[in-house]
Amino acid sequence: MTDFDSVDQRTLQLGLGELFERATKAWPGNVAAAFPGERLTYRDLWQQALAAGGRLVRAGIRPGEHVGLLLPNSSRLLATLLGASLCGAVPVPLNTRYRTDELPYVIEHADLAGLVTTGDVEINRQGERIDYPARLTAALPGPSCDLSPATGRPGTTG
Repeated sequence: MTDFDSVDQRTLQLGLGELFERATKAWPGNVAAAFPGERLTYRDLWQQALAAGGRLVRAGIRPGEHVGLLLPNSSRLLATLLGASLCGAVPVPLNTRYRTDELPYVIEHADLAGLVTTGDVEINRQGERIDYPARLTAALPGPSCDLSPATGRPGTTG
């Protein structure tokens, strides 16, 4: 017997957004996620996910479209992933360790309609500076890399 044997088959058919909504309704004040220096309740994470999903919809992302997420492991990544699911998009987390020469292949083959990243520069555990927009610009040179801060859609000007 596996853990899935005891789960209602209808529940197994739900998407990530629907499962997250159910969990939020069941345990709104419980801690949903914890990161260094930050704890989020389901209610807090729900609000952040709704906001992220709303930004994606306003940027023109439609249900079924793939959205790349080039974000460090954080509450922002989790909220954006859940927000994409809530608006019907398909979140595609991109490994933040991809090198500049690896990103174009992954982005091209993921059929992305948009990409979410951060303008923040972080220092990783090895002391290396990580600038995500600069990495994308180097990986995707030319007009197709004109990422609008307003929409995150390639080729737009905001």
